[in-house]
Amino acid sequence: MPAVKTLWNQRVLMRDGIEIAVDIMLPATAGEFPCVLLRTPYERGRHATKPGGWLRLLDYGYALITADVRGRNDSDGEWTVWNKDGDDAYDIIEWIAAQTWSTGKVGTVGGSYLALTQWWAAAAKPPHLTCMAPLCVGATHSAIGFGGVPVQYWIWWLGYTLGKTVQNPAAFSWENDYYHLPLRELDKQYGISRSFWAQYANGEIEFTQADASLSAEDFADIDIPVLVGVGWWDDQATMDTWMALQNAKSADQCRLLIGAWDHVGNMAPRHILGGMDVSNSVIDTVAYIEQFLAIHLKDQVNDLSASPRCRIFDAGLSQWQSVPMWPATNTTAKRFFLGSHDHARGLKGNGFLGDQHASPVSSDSYIYDPNQAARDMANLDQFGWSDPPLDHRYLHRRDDLLIYNTPPLAEPMTISGRVVLHAFISSDRHDTDMFVGIYDIHPDGRAIALFATNEPRGGLRLRYRNGAVPELLEPHTIVEVEVMGPWFHHTIASGHQLRISISSNDFPFAVRNAGTGEHWADDTVLLPQENTLHYGKGCASYVVIPVVEGEVA
Repeated sequence: MPAVKTLWNQRVLMRDGIEIAVDIMLPATAGEFPCVLLRTPYERGRHATKPGGWLRLLDYGYALITADVRGRNDSDGEWTVWNKDGDDAYDIIEWIAAQTWSTGKVGTVGGSYLALTQWWAAAAKPPHLTCMAPLCVGATHSAIGFGGVPVQYWIWWLGYTLGKTVQNPAAFSWENDYYHLPLRELDKQYGISRSFWAQYANGEIEFTQADASLSAEDFADIDIPVLVGVGWWDDQATMDTWMALQNAKSADQCRLLIGAWDHVGNMAPRHILGGMDVSNSVIDTVAYIEQFLAIHLKDQVNDLSASPRCRIFDAGLSQWQSVPMWPATNTTAKRFFLGSHDHARGLKGNGFLGDQHASPVSSDSYIYDPNQAARDMANLDQFGWSDPPLDHRYLHRRDDLLIYNTPPLAEPMTISGRVVLHAFISSDRHDTDMFVGIYDIHPDGRAIALFATNEPRGGLRLRYRNGAVPELLEPHTIVEVEVMGPWFHHTIASGHQLRISISSNDFPFAVRNAGTGEHWADDTVLLPQENTLHYGKGCASYVVIPVVEGEVA
């Protein structure tokens, strides 16, 4: 361990009298140090025991301070999930800046919930917060988070954080009880007595509500450099946050890093992800982030200083690209119309993507039965860190989804940005869901998903098709909807095909739509839903795909 002096369990007094527990690790040399802070609900001590992680910052000459957020581990007070604790962030950062071992410059790092704590700090604007590096989490406000689709994954995470300390994620029989109805009682079914699940079911707390997220005004007021990091197979809401950051006062000093990673890959990139070789994407993320910290905490000029703001991995080309802005600025929004010759259901169908509205049939239907919902191969006992296969042919062999392919491409096609589905749909029920999947189809038939199956992705609960006020469907009545699909930056090689899938299912991450139109937490019966996508005159369904023209710029 490189620290010669560690100050364990120091108590930092907050403005309301609550004490927060921090550990302070100092480099071997004496003097004042630029400081890096992590605030976590997952026990601060774990960062002092991982030599390959943030502890390495000591070797670069930083003081590393880890803090338990309020109510967790050794910190006093009451733990509240998704609590925008800007006052605590402000007080800890200003306390650090005043210490004799501090230069007065404080940066923050960390991923997932640790990134949320950084966004909350930025909104609080402590004077000595100099820069930050939040990884793999979205922080933008949304009136209908995740397209209005409730997130069943939260019961897993709320169970993981239900006590004062981190709980064993495999302690519960997830597979046995995950299908239990009504969902309002799911925490009791698992034997969880202290839980925020009931509040989530009541709509009292939500990851994207104002209490947990930043407004457009908050982002516009950010005036410090920010390095945003994420993986393509990770939290897609991070990309929304990056876009919001482009309106910040410090936007020209903000950077983006996107690799071929899943959630844990932000700190420990895999060589093989979901069965696909992504070894060219493996980099030393701590060393990369340290270069960013050095620019702003040490006034250092280094290799990163003069590089373009965005470093993006194109998994289709299996190479890194450095560009001034992502998404690429030289894209054309191209429409690909959906259609079929007979039916578009599953791999046995003949759905196609065309430049013109030319479908021989006027519609395609599929039956989504939530009682027999498709699911990926995620191991629920280790749900947050599972590694399901990216080749989705095992899902596409079903007939409860629609599949649309381009012909094999004569020339490579680079797509940079977000796919948007414009669809005309009808259902025989009062509500249903729509999810959009994007795939790179290899000549050998592999259908490589360009989005995470166990993280937020493009979807819409149709009762929210017109905004936050729910409007149930009139059965068999056609409605026009816009579904925001995944973000990505990917080159479809010549000979490959682009595939779009449309389904009504994202289980086990999302709550299954019961089709009743009732509150999702109270449903005790799940109704099959026959959903129809329309192509006919006046009802042309299509996807808008941002295609790069020329070299990425």
